[in-house]
Amino acid sequence: MANAGDLERGLRDCNRALALEPQYAFGYARRGDVYRLRDELEKALRDVATALRLDPKLPRAHQLRGRVYDEKHEYRQALRCFSEAMRCDPDWVNPIIARAETYRETGNYRAALADFRRALMVEPRSARPHNSLAWFLATCPEGKYRDGNTAVREASIACTLTQWKDAGYLDTMAAACAESGDFAQAVKRGQEAVKSVPKGERKKSLESHLAVFRQGKPWRESH
Repeated sequence: MANAGDLERGLRDCNRALALEPQYAFGYARRGDVYRLRDELEKALRDVATALRLDPKLPRAHQLRGRVYDEKHEYRQALRCFSEAMRCDPDWVNPIIARAETYRETGNYRAALADFRRALMVEPRSARPHNSLAWFLATCPEGKYRDGNTAVREASIACTLTQWKDAGYLDTMAAACAESGDFAQAVKRGQEAVKSVPKGERKKSLESHLAVFRQGKPWRESH
């Protein structure tokens, strides 16, 4: 996640760009995303509305609106926005994964799994869809949707594609190993994930996962 200084610089850059080109729809979507990251959700929605007035089929704007509604816990609205982004650009994986994550948050695991698989079909050579599917298969609260062996395979692909250097993907690999019963590997990969990030909220999250693996337990997501 970007820090406050990065977000402030990003906001200044967006403002300068929009001052030069006030009809630039993508610029409003970009600034709206900065507002979202700053937790200024109403400002983000206003910029999305402007972007979509200028370009009603801009997928990034629909995607951003969905992210904002998701963060506001307005899940039906979020799902509609992600679906619209997918209609505008069927080959863009981001709204597919975002919709899958919203389905997961709301307990619709069947739909979530379908979207995670759909994302993998759209971008089979990208690490993110492999990682997203692996995390779901390793950590889903409902047992019939978990598959430790497939999770290990998908997590391994994601880690290989990123040279085993991405902390989040290493954490997914740890969760997959734990789900498959290999807690020694789960602890090893979890330690690698923790060591690769600086102090902060992300490190605390990884450490909480590692603590569970050290107890010989798999991690379970909640919704």
